[in-house]
Amino acid sequence: MKTGLAIFLGITLGCNVMGLAQESRSLTPAAKIVEALDQEILIPKGMTAKSAKIRAREIRRIDIEAIEFRLDSTELANSQSGEQVRLLAEALKDPRLVHAVVSLVGHASADGDDAHNQDLSQRRSEAIRTLLIRDYEIPERRLAARGKGESAPLPGLPRDSPKNRRVEVIREE
Repeated sequence: MKTGLAIFLGITLGCNVMGLAQESRSLTPAAKIVEALDQEILIPKGMTAKSAKIRAREIRRIDIEAIEFRLDSTELANSQSGEQVRLLAEALKDPRLVHAVVSLVGHASADGDDAHNQDLSQRRSEAIRTLLIRDYEIPERRLAARGKGESAPLPGLPRDSPKNRRVEVIREE
């Protein structure tokens, strides 16, 4: 018993020292996703159509941090990530969003090469799109996938923070 505990603690401490253990990220409930993507957009008088569209995209968006991937992979890291994808699908099936077109935008931390992170973030967003289409029957015409690499870190965080590895959902219409 003591040997098993010692091995567990050694592995845990070793992972923490090496930066391999990450804090668990909380799930974003489907209701919160719906609320973010279904906000009413008030367009000030005189605003151009292009400006109104940009404003709508800035407002109707949400970062989802609980979708995590295995290191340098498009494979989901854990069951919590799979549950978060299910919650996203549930939100997209809500009557208020059932016709919404969204972009799934993958982001990366600044670990590694810029070009590699760009490609990896694109492939990860495409993997989430594929899961939503295949496993949850979200029509593919409603989903776009884009990768932004490490170009848009969260404000106030170091560029190499693991929290920058996230999926952003933006309502396009």
